[in-house]
Amino acid sequence: MASTAAMTGSATVTPKHVFGVKADVTDNVAYLDEQTAIFPAGHNLVIHNTEQRSQKFVPGTEGSLGIIAMAVSSNRKFVAVAERSERFGDKPTISVYDLHTLRKRRTLPQPPPEVESRDLVCLAFSPDAKALLTLSGSPDWTLSVWAWEKPKPPTAYLRVSNPQHAELRHASFSPHDNTAICVTGNGICKFCRVHDNALKLIPASMGRREPQFYTCHAWLADDRVLVGTRALPGAPRPSARAMRAPRRAGGGAVDGVRPVSYTHLTLPTKRIV
Repeated sequence: MASTAAMTGSATVTPKHVFGVKADVTDNVAYLDEQTAIFPAGHNLVIHNTEQRSQKFVPGTEGSLGIIAMAVSSNRKFVAVAERSERFGDKPTISVYDLHTLRKRRTLPQPPPEVESRDLVCLAFSPDAKALLTLSGSPDWTLSVWAWEKPKPPTAYLRVSNPQHAELRHASFSPHDNTAICVTGNGICKFCRVHDNALKLIPASMGRREPQFYTCHAWLADDRVLVGTRALPGAPRPSARAMRAPRRAGGGAVDGVRPVSYTHLTLPTKRIV
C-alpha cells in the first residue's frame, strides 16, 4: 500500500501482506507459536499470524542478493539469516535478529580464510541459543561454530565432507546437548562435537550397507536421529530411518552411533575427548 507525503511530493511503499514463500531457502518455515509462522518471501522475512491474518516484516539487507538460509532459536527469541553478497567473490552475510523487537542484534564477521566457499548451506542455533552453527558450501564444506553474541571469528571450524568433496545438505545441533552436531549429505552421515574450542569428528562405520544420499535429518525426543534419503537411479525409493545417537558415560553428549534400524553404524563406546 502506498502512502504519499503531500509536503514533499514523494511516495513510499509499505508492505501490508505478502503471498508465497521463497522455496530455495534452507529451513524456510518455522513456527514461533501455535498461531505464528516465519518464512522468507521476496527479500523479506515474513512473520504471519494465522488467527489475526496479519503480517510483520524483517527486510533483507540492502545491497544483498537475497536470503539463502535461515534458522530460529529453540526459545523463539532469535532468527539468523544468511544472504548472498552483491559483490562477486564475497562470502554470505549472516545476521541475527531479535524476534521481539525485530531489530538486528548482530552481523557476524567474515569467516577465516580457511573457509573458501562463497555459498552457505544451512544455519542452526544450539539449544541454549548461545552458539550458531554454519555449514558452508563447495569446495570446502566447512562446519563453523560461532559465539554469535560476540564480534569474533568462529570458535571452532572443521571440514566435514569426504576426499571427493561430496555434497552436504544439512547440519544441526542435538536439542539435548549444546556440543553435539549431526551433518548429512551425499553418502555422509557424521556426528561430531565441540570440545575445548575445537570440533572433533566421531569415527563411524556404515557396515556392509552402501551409503545413500542423506538429504535431511531430525533429532527425536529419545536421542535418535531420523534421516531421510533421496533415491538414486536404480536405487530404492526415498525412505526415512532412525539412528541411535550415541551417549557418553552417564548420558548427554554424542560419542558414538548405534542404529535402531537396518542401517548399521558402529562407533567406539569410549568417550571422545
